[in-house]
Amino acid sequence: MAVTSLGNRLSTSWTLWFDNPQSRRSWKAGAAKSNQWAEAVTPVATFRSTDHFWSMYDCVCRPATELPVGSGYSFFAYGVRPLWEDPVNRRGGMWYSTSDLSRSAEMDRIWLAIVIGLMAGVPEINGNGTIVGANLMVRSKQGYRLQLWCRDGPDDALLAVGRLLRTMTGRGGYQMRYKLHDPRRADRRLTVGDTCDGPGHLERVW
Repeated sequence: MAVTSLGNRLSTSWTLWFDNPQSRRSWKAGAAKSNQWAEAVTPVATFRSTDHFWSMYDCVCRPATELPVGSGYSFFAYGVRPLWEDPVNRRGGMWYSTSDLSRSAEMDRIWLAIVIGLMAGVPEINGNGTIVGANLMVRSKQGYRLQLWCRDGPDDALLAVGRLLRTMTGRGGYQMRYKLHDPRRADRRLTVGDTCDGPGHLERVW
């Protein structure tokens, strides 16, 4: 994994991970799924500056939609693995959106905007520091699956991330739900979307 420091140093380093479908095809029956998933996700590069990111963009950060079906990218704060078992993620969750494979150009634009926004600390993207990482997966049935992973935090901070994803993906007419990483936790559900109360209504369900 490449770790380089050039100009325009970031306040937080970020790591690009690759979800390799070939690794999953070799999973052994009976082995723990979480362990096998951890082996399939491999760190590609850690960026400590924007210059380093752009210097490697063409060779290791190809548009995510050019990846083979079944694979994907993860972009997480340095030291945080793109696994819900990671201590930073364990009590958190994610907002997600799916899009048809025909929206490749739009999805590449959205993905790059999220990656740059996270690296640069753009207030409109991650002003409250709730987002710890993002995933973009390419699936044959679901199409593109975009996820924003959040650390545990107050409702207003989490709902702001949901509204961000809904706006960026153009899903204004759809309701989106916040999904907890730990399936054993059923104490918290958040929803953002249009309801009978009008556009922009935010609903919390306990």
